[in-house]
Amino acid sequence: MLKQKKIWFILLLLILSIGAGTSFFIGKKTPSASHQQSNPIKKNHPSTPKKAIQKNKALSEKKIDSSHWQSFKGETEFPILMYHSISVGNSLRIPEAQFAHQMQWLQKNGYHTLTPAEAIEVFKTHKKPANKIVWITFGDGYKDNYEKAYPALKKYHKKATINYITNHFGHKNKLTIPQMNEMRQSGLVTIESHTVHHKELNQMTDAQQTFEFVDSKKWLNDKFHQQTSIICYPVGRFNDQTPKLAQAAGYELGLTTLPGLANENQGLFTLHRVRISPDLSDVTYQYLLEHGM
Repeated sequence: MLKQKKIWFILLLLILSIGAGTSFFIGKKTPSASHQQSNPIKKNHPSTPKKAIQKNKALSEKKIDSSHWQSFKGETEFPILMYHSISVGNSLRIPEAQFAHQMQWLQKNGYHTLTPAEAIEVFKTHKKPANKIVWITFGDGYKDNYEKAYPALKKYHKKATINYITNHFGHKNKLTIPQMNEMRQSGLVTIESHTVHHKELNQMTDAQQTFEFVDSKKWLNDKFHQQTSIICYPVGRFNDQTPKLAQAAGYELGLTTLPGLANENQGLFTLHRVRISPDLSDVTYQYLLEHGM
């Protein structure tokens, strides 16, 4: 009899234990749908980068309508200006005030500033968008191009091309992707290639030159969803193979530092440029634009 009572007592304890455990799990609530909605997980919105990509593609794919351009007689010839840093310190650096004044001078004197696509079209069609044309280029991709040159370009609505060294991405004094994207999307600035490492091409093998051309082009195409068409030779150096290799890599124009106006007879991959030095007077600036040297 005592043994039976002990068995019933044990069974009762088991039943009570199971009941308590069940009520614990039943009583434990999962977050309701309304609670989940009131504490949403923050996500990055993919629409913003997609819009930026679409805008970059639209800029890159924009066709040049030269039907209203004016034909001209004689050789295709115009100035390609060569700037670098907008600062002070040496002959390659132009003070901010001087650059702004020169952009104002171009505006007052009726100069149309070319994009790379327009420059290519001028050479191809033997037509130009205005009587006075000039192509403004920057070498290397300094951050001050955004901080000091870009405000003047916006103020006077002048276009420019920045030739960027892709291996210098991340250097503290070089342009960032957001800065370049902002300038590109304004329609005033184009980013083109100044090779990967900024080494003298005439000291390289064909394979090394090809790498500098192809890899920098791919980097720029991937970053900006564009078709990079201009190659600017580091220090202006090149050899007999350079133009052929640049063309094979998919570029359409090549820029040197040889002095003078760019002329079709130089060859589209060995175009000359006009170096802009500090402290030029307006008279000298005008002379360089008209004569190149």
